[in-house]
Amino acid sequence: ASKIIGCSEATLFRLSKKLGYEGYPQLRNALKFYKDKKQFTLYPNITQHDTYNQILHKVFDASVQTIQNTLNMIKLDLKDSKILYELDINSRQSYHEIAKKVGLSKDSVIYRIKKLQEAGIIKQFHTIIDVGKLGLVSFRLYLKLQNTTPDKEQEIIEFLKNQKIVTWLVSIDGEYDLGMWILTKSIKEMNELWKELLNNFRDYIEKRWLTIFTKVSYFPRSYILEQKKNRQEFVFITEPAEIKLDKTDIEILKLLAPNSRASILKIAEKLNITPKTVTSRIKQLEKKKVI
Repeated sequence: ASKIIGCSEATLFRLSKKLGYEGYPQLRNALKFYKDKKQFTLYPNITQHDTYNQILHKVFDASVQTIQNTLNMIKLDLKDSKILYELDINSRQSYHEIAKKVGLSKDSVIYRIKKLQEAGIIKQFHTIIDVGKLGLVSFRLYLKLQNTTPDKEQEIIEFLKNQKIVTWLVSIDGEYDLGMWILTKSIKEMNELWKELLNNFRDYIEKRWLTIFTKVSYFPRSYILEQKKNRQEFVFITEPAEIKLDKTDIEILKLLAPNSRASILKIAEKLNITPKTVTSRIKQLEKKKVI
């Protein structure tokens, strides 16, 4: 089967496990069952005559509808949705600012955000940092594996996880098996990783796709408010153009990265500087579009 559909046996095994089956034979039997029933369709609006773009739009629309249905199931009202949208635009906004925008009291906003966190809807408040402003080059690397076993594939994943310059790593299904985001100070650093990867796993890499990010944007989740278009765009990866930052700036970024709502007082206390200095530094980082 792996040869017919153009993927490795490890990919088939991984897919089967993700879907809750012991292995590919069990998945194959389940697929045969659904095929024999002649009733199973994942996206009923898709037909064999659709173009690639039509299929893409239909899948996207179905995914958005699924998200919207999930939001409806957890009984979010319009105020909750507005709070989520405001936090998505700028999660460092004060409770007072959010309250004014959504038409609630400050205490109501605090209560609702706490409930959204308890429900697992809000997982984290993170800061979007333009790594290009830090002088870093962003690479995207995809790998198609071959002749691997689940153990060998895990070994490759562990190798990549242990590389400091690999900042994001995922297992995927389709044309490639692994995808990653790599941040380096130079092309030489990227080349060193690539040579080490080949030295260790050359026989298991069928093909790769390597590109350099020059601009990547983040768009707020407009669908939360059932808006059809995004009104804002935040660029968080640009071409390397190092901005002059000192040690204090870097330490502030480290504290804000995993928690954008970290208080000024706590940051000041940890860095042994005044709250006024922290506020001023954050404003400058925003002005320089580092944040």
